[in-house]
Amino acid sequence: MLLWGRRINIKDTADTPVLQQTLDRLEPEHTQQTEPDVILRVAGWGWIFIEAKLSSPTSTYADKREKLKSWIERYADASPGLFASAVLQAADASRFPEQLLRNVAVANAVRDGDERAVVVALVREQYAEAVNGWAGTYLAPDAPVSTRSATWEQLYDALPATDARLATLRDYMWNKSAGLRPAFRLDQASGSPQAR
Repeated sequence: MLLWGRRINIKDTADTPVLQQTLDRLEPEHTQQTEPDVILRVAGWGWIFIEAKLSSPTSTYADKREKLKSWIERYADASPGLFASAVLQAADASRFPEQLLRNVAVANAVRDGDERAVVVALVREQYAEAVNGWAGTYLAPDAPVSTRSATWEQLYDALPATDARLATLRDYMWNKSAGLRPAFRLDQASGSPQAR
């Protein structure tokens, strides 16, 4: 597991050098290289990249078309067969999910042989519509990286209330705030995370 590009030392692994070598190749002159929020490496299966957002659905280039052109040269040109070239060239920079698709390029580059890779956009429920189908037509039809979206609320609902080991996490999510308001739309009818 890697968190913000840094290996979590569960056991000795060589995943950090693989990621760093990939970033050095894709972003050689960046002083601040891409830091995928969470990366899971499943032995014998592949990679799961999670781009976790709390206060927005994803970043775009607004109306900066020249940045989109640079993105294509950096990530798409270095990833043959991954992206749909014609669609990228015609993309609207203000709607182009550059950060999420950058994770797709990095996930593709770290794959070894037949390993799989999936990139997940994790957002609050209120932003779910903005990231549904976020990869859309930007990926080639037979792209070796798949994409998904999920919400923090779905993650909370998947935490078994009967598992005492998860009580601290459930409490944290229940009480998490953003902009001085509850961060997540959780089932208020249940009264508390312990009651669920």
